[in-house]
Amino acid sequence: MNPEAKEWLDQLPRQQWVLAYDDDGIRDGVCACGVWQLCKYPCSHILAVCRKLNIDHLEYVNDYYSKEHSLEVYAADFSPLAGVSDWPEATNFPRLFPPGSRPDVRPMSQ
Repeated sequence: MNPEAKEWLDQLPRQQWVLAYDDDGIRDGVCACGVWQLCKYPCSHILAVCRKLNIDHLEYVNDYYSKEHSLEVYAADFSPLAGVSDWPEATNFPRLFPPGSRPDVRPMSQ
């Protein structure tokens, strides 16, 4: 549609801008939808390809989502936090106010 754009693109290697020429796209965990790169688990597109090629999709799921890692997260002891009334008072921190609001205390003039 744009001859100048076509001329500019023709100067670049096709594997840099056309997914059809990306030889390593599936193996590198890349899909044009971005889900695989973001979440580290196969998107519906990858699942469809795996099913079509009779490939186990679980080999493309990041180890982070494994059963073993999930169990490790919950293996630690969790201690409940004390109630708000038991929290220590913060003393050496400045009091923060929402933008545009005025503090109760005016600054001292010098």
